[in-house]
Amino acid sequence: MKFENPIYQETYDYVRLNLDAILDSIPNHFLDLWLVKADEQIDIPYHHFISIYYAYKADKEETTDVSSLGIKLWSLFRDFQVFLQMEDSLRTIPLPGIEKEEIRIFDFDNYNKEQITIAEDIIHLSNQLQTT
Repeated sequence: MKFENPIYQETYDYVRLNLDAILDSIPNHFLDLWLVKADEQIDIPYHHFISIYYAYKADKEETTDVSSLGIKLWSLFRDFQVFLQMEDSLRTIPLPGIEKEEIRIFDFDNYNKEQITIAEDIIHLSNQLQTT
């Protein structure tokens, strides 16, 4: 797949080469590109997510029309953002004694609610530590 925007193409190419990537191995510049920050629009991170999802589906030799996925795609995007936020929080303030599970960040079919709940708890704890 080819994207007109070279930044989205870079994301797509990275994912195609690293489909088994573990969350904590994601380079900082991609984490910054893909993460929705509190003070910005979600447009750019969401477009990166679409290119990531296309790369994921291409590996499975599946074609997909993301416009037909609606709520499922938004739900995956939200879960993806929770994992990225957790990773960003832990890179900012490491939490001693917290052992996080290895999360294959691009394996969308295997995200599970327990992992997401743990990630949300870590984000919450990290936020509390930042405000104290």
